[in-house]
Amino acid sequence: RALRRLSGHVRLAFDGDKAGIAATERAIPIASDVGVELTIISLPDSAKDPDELIQQDVKLWQRAIDSSQPAVDWILDQYSAREDITTAAGKRAFTTAGLNVVRGLADPVERDHYEKKIAKMVGSSIEAIKEKLSASQTSARPLKPIAPASSSRSEIFDHIDTLLGLALRNPSVRDLFAHLDPAIFPAARQRAIV
Repeated sequence: RALRRLSGHVRLAFDGDKAGIAATERAIPIASDVGVELTIISLPDSAKDPDELIQQDVKLWQRAIDSSQPAVDWILDQYSAREDITTAAGKRAFTTAGLNVVRGLADPVERDHYEKKIAKMVGSSIEAIKEKLSASQTSARPLKPIAPASSSRSEIFDHIDTLLGLALRNPSVRDLFAHLDPAIFPAARQRAIV
């Protein structure tokens, strides 16, 4: 959201490894929700990160920026390179992964575009892709809510004691406690320290 105020177009340069793909997958729905056009800068194999590429030659970095791809296109290319989409199993794996990304897109026209692209890439009908998408949406079980961590009274006291200990040892931390009402602390010894 903060970046959206500066630009509606954001380019990311992640590695093409599993971590880079996962980071891109997480970024796509976030960018879609806030209305940012997200593109991915692919680095040549000769460089592990932008810094290394720039040190080789600034023009190589500029070329990489100029050839950036929309994030979903980049993800689909990565998936198709990892799966043999000439086989039924490869098509199944590719469409499952691709549709998981497409499902997170906020814009229905953009979703439709990528559904058609996935269908074309695997040589399937758009109807089959839409059926798979709707079937996976209805079969997805809702996630269990995360239960708040239950802290015992002694754990809470320990955390407060740790914070107060830091304040006693470090004068710059004491300022954080200057405006606090000592009555909010549960133990008399803690109130005395504050």
